[in-house]
Amino acid sequence: MNYQQGFVGQGYGFEASNQPPPYPSSPGPGAGYPPQYTPYPQPGLVQAPPTQYGMIQPQPEPGLVVVAGIPLTEVPGQAHCPHCQKLVVTETRYVDGNLNRLWALILLFVFWPCCLAPFCVDSCKDVEHRCPDCRSVIHLYKRL
Repeated sequence: MNYQQGFVGQGYGFEASNQPPPYPSSPGPGAGYPPQYTPYPQPGLVQAPPTQYGMIQPQPEPGLVVVAGIPLTEVPGQAHCPHCQKLVVTETRYVDGNLNRLWALILLFVFWPCCLAPFCVDSCKDVEHRCPDCRSVIHLYKRL
């Protein structure tokens, strides 16, 4: 006796198949959700003009050039030189600062033969940004 015929012949009322039963029908799109907000004014409604809250931002002086960008850190960056009034890419130079002096003091008490090592490591020093045209200091990036 065939396996499929056994179900039909014994009165179970269904045939065996390899397909799963169909899913129940789903409701249409947007069913059960509130209506979408439309930003456009609807006819017949009067809207009040938008109000401005908060502080009024001061406007820069007409002759002042403001360069907004990445702050100057340990890599050369674009800056406005206040001395020669040019927009330049800075030159960087490592100079001794408070961080390498602090590490030298700590190492003096912990392991004194290495107390001068922070003066040889650039990542412990401050970074001085200079204008490549007039050689004046534009910014000093302090690590501590």
